[in-house]
Amino acid sequence: MLAPRNLLPDHMENNTHSKTTVSSYGQIISTRKLAKAVIYLALVSIFTYSAFFPLKEEIQLFVFSLFSIPYLVLSLIWIYKTNRNSHAAGATGMTFSTKWVCALVLIPIVNYFVMQELWKTSINPANWKNESGSLRLIWFLITDIISLVIMMPFFFTDASYITILNVLSDVAGTLSTLLLLSVIFRISSSQEALINRVVS
Repeated sequence: MLAPRNLLPDHMENNTHSKTTVSSYGQIISTRKLAKAVIYLALVSIFTYSAFFPLKEEIQLFVFSLFSIPYLVLSLIWIYKTNRNSHAAGATGMTFSTKWVCALVLIPIVNYFVMQELWKTSINPANWKNESGSLRLIWFLITDIISLVIMMPFFFTDASYITILNVLSDVAGTLSTLLLLSVIFRISSSQEALINRVVS
């Protein structure tokens, strides 16, 4: 059985100061199962919201919250662990610290930059700043902004358009969520590859 070891780039294995800094985050841990749970809960939330749409708003929101709240909690746990993994893998100079990342990811637009940093550091932690970002995250940002802007109060000048705006906002929000879920799975897969690289 192989002894566990920290996933440090070669240039950091010989640097005592850097090794001490990065190893304080521990070893990289697998987040694939957690990512799958997040994706499952998100898809169920979307389905239940659509399935219960004809019912009263109170019932619809209650059923939706049964899955959306656990989805939010697991998402924040996933964010925390993947950010910690990136630090443990040797990614230096990251903008978002483990202490603040769970709060910052809840802020619209800011969450785009949080996810882009996780995307890059999961692919190439040693040289992540030279990695290109995810195109899917750009589309996530666009659809997320569209969903938010459509529902701003100044659009409700005519009551006859409220239903249409609700539908358009829901469609944009759903697309945004699906894009984010694909990114979550990709980041966990990239970090899993880092683990397998060391084990092998």
